[in-house]
Amino acid sequence: MKKELIVGSIVVLAAMAVLLLTATAKVPSPPLSKAAFAVERLTCGACSENVRKALINISGVAEVQTDVGQGRTMVTYDAARTNVVTIAQAITAAGYPATSIALNTSAAVAPVERTGCGGSCCGTSAPQPK
Repeated sequence: MKKELIVGSIVVLAAMAVLLLTATAKVPSPPLSKAAFAVERLTCGACSENVRKALINISGVAEVQTDVGQGRTMVTYDAARTNVVTIAQAITAAGYPATSIALNTSAAVAPVERTGCGGSCCGTSAPQPK
């Protein structure tokens, strides 16, 4: 009888351990997508930070990288929670007109003199087309 009780207890404990491990196992995250945007009026670090702030609170945006020199922003996001159109609209609403571009393109916004964005962040005149 003792032997059966011990074996039964071990079986119950093993089943509980399996349930506990299954319940706490992490569900793998879906793969993230990347999108690139040509961004106008992106001329300084403050402009870059403004774009980052406009995007980072969008549900699904995981990472924002901006290259002021190229006038580009790269966004890593969860396509199940947001999309390229929403991201471009948020950048544009922040004051930096944005257009989605192919990830493998070398296209950038038309060259501009980097004299400042004209906003309070730079305190200088808006970029002038070359």
